[in-house]
Amino acid sequence: MRGENNFRIQDLVDITHVQNLAEANFHASGLPMTMIDAVDDAILVRAGWSGICQKFHRANPRTALKCVRSDHYVTGRSGEGNSIQYKCENGLWHIAIPIIVAGRHMATMFITQFFFDDETIDSERFVNQAKEYDFDVDSYLQAINSLPIFTKEKIEYGLVFYKVMARFIVDLAEQSLKVISTKNILDQREDYQSLVDNINI
Repeated sequence: MRGENNFRIQDLVDITHVQNLAEANFHASGLPMTMIDAVDDAILVRAGWSGICQKFHRANPRTALKCVRSDHYVTGRSGEGNSIQYKCENGLWHIAIPIIVAGRHMATMFITQFFFDDETIDSERFVNQAKEYDFDVDSYLQAINSLPIFTKEKIEYGLVFYKVMARFIVDLAEQSLKVISTKNILDQREDYQSLVDNINI
């Protein structure tokens, strides 16, 4: 029998529906979103990803390791329903919302890969980064310059949606756990009754 602590978020929620919601919101708002498994860092959902991660950061083993370390930054730093804003080790803004189900951090939802409109982009940092990791400098800078730029107000509005979405995912997952728990109890009762019925007294 599988214990509650062995379930992953993809066992409890149809990830296809989450992907569809993320894509719909990206097309409406322009806000890119990623959801990552908190157990093995598998990317479960991604909408609006730019070339910077697919062609560079996640494609290079050294910068991919920085991505993973950045993804772990949120672990233990934010409670249920809260978010944490930080720059990843590769220099891009992330806002993370933990998906906590029955007290377990099962996944993390991110608004990712963007800059704020009131900051100055440190081009020199990215030139040096391209050289350090053997990226083509011109292609890398083109990918950096194509990243979305958002106002703080837009991010705040987007967070309202994604926090509600995170709560929705948590509710679905917890309902699934209750169904599984109830089924296990019923199965145990049936096994017990079968045992009693077949005892040769």
